[in-house]
Amino acid sequence: MDFAKKVGRWIVDIAMLLKANVIVLERLTKMIYHVGDLRKNYRLKLYLMQYSRIQKWIEWEAKKYGLKVIKVNPSYSSTACPKCGTLMKESGYRTLKCERCGFEEHRDYVSVLNLYGRGLLHLSTAHGVKGGKDHSDRENPRS
Repeated sequence: MDFAKKVGRWIVDIAMLLKANVIVLERLTKMIYHVGDLRKNYRLKLYLMQYSRIQKWIEWEAKKYGLKVIKVNPSYSSTACPKCGTLMKESGYRTLKCERCGFEEHRDYVSVLNLYGRGLLHLSTAHGVKGGKDHSDRENPRS
């Protein structure tokens, strides 16, 4: 619990240092339902890290300092190309490359770009152009 509190405060401190007013997090609902599909050592790490507890403390600290927290759909966030939306192929250790546009980067960076983009889409009024639907909830990326 103490670790989760410290991480929550640390994230909010960084957001404030960067003069951000929004923190974008992955929506973790249904994550636990697919945990049985993971290898045993990953399941153990998942339970030990307690992502949702950390998110709750991030939200708590953000609320105290007037920051908005947005939770976006994490589906395909680490494999969809942030430039064109095509599923990327592995090109090296934890590195992905888009065969359509040539974008190549570490999968964690790809995920951050995609989550950031979904957060912007959520905040913008542009998503209202297509019937007001939040397109970050779609199951499959464009191909």
